Amino acid sequence: KPSVTRRAVAIWINPSERPPVRIIKESPVLETDYAQITRLTFEVLPGLESYALRLRPKTPGPHTPLLAQHGYFGTPEQVVGLTPGANGKDIAYRSMGLRAARRGYHVIAPHHPDTYGNPEEGRHETHPGHSDQIWHYGNNRLNRLCLLNGGSRFGLDMMISSRAVDLLLDAPNIDAPRVGMYGLSRGGEAAVLLPALDTRIEATVCAAFFNRRLLKLIGPGRLTNYLDWFDESQFLFDFVRWFSDADLVSLIAPRAF
Repeated sequence: KPSVTRRAVAIWINPSERPPVRIIKESPVLETDYAQITRLTFEVLPGLESYALRLRPKTPGPHTPLLAQHGYFGTPEQVVGLTPGANGKDIAYRSMGLRAARRGYHVIAPHHPDTYGNPEEGRHETHPGHSDQIWHYGNNRLNRLCLLNGGSRFGLDMMISSRAVDLLLDAPNIDAPRVGMYGLSRGGEAAVLLPALDTRIEATVCAAFFNRRLLKLIGPGRLTNYLDWFDESQFLFDFVRWFSDADLVSLIAPRAF
C-alpha cells in the first residue's frame, strides 16, 4: 500500500528523485552553553519556501539527527521552547527541542504553514482579503489550493518535513543515517505518515494523535470529531477505505515506532 499512501498525499517526490535541498538564508537566533540555534529558510519545491529552526549541539559529534514537528497551528519556536511560557502548565512541547539538543541531538524543527500572522510569535490572523472569515480560513484556503493542484495540504506538510530530513542529512558531523522523529498532535499525524513515505527515518515517536481513525473522523467519540470541526485538511482521499492508523504504522515496520 505505499503507492496508495503516496497518491493520497499527492504532493510528494521520493528523496532519490529530488534535487539537493537549497538553503536560501540561515541566520543566528540564540546561543546557549550547549547549542547554537539558527533560523533557516529553505526551498521545498520550486517557488515554494518554508523555514525551520536548527539546533546544533556543542558537544563532540557525531550527533544523532532529530526531526521535531509541531502540531496544529503550532510553530518551530513552540516545539523548540523559545516562546514565552514554553514550559507552562498546559504546554505539551515542554521545550523538547532544547532538551534534545542538550542531550546531543542535532535538531531541525520545520514550519508547516497554516494561516496568516507571524508564526515566530505564534500569532494567527484572518486572511487579509477576507476579514469576514474566521482565522482558520487561511488553513482551509491553502488546503483548497492544494486540492486544485491534485494534492492535499497534508501532502504539502509531508514534503516540508521530508525536506527537513534532507537538511539533517546534509549537515556536517551527523551520525547518519540514524534519523529520528518526534511529532506532537498534528505533528503526531506527520509521525504516523511521514516515516511510511520517507524510509530514512529509523525511529519515530508519535504523541497525541494515534487513534481509531474512522471514529475520529466522523464519530461518535468523546471529543469533537473532524467532520464537525473547522479543519478541512484532515480528510485525505481514500484513507478510510484503505487505512486505519495501525495499518499506516505497519508500513513503517520493522523500523521503530
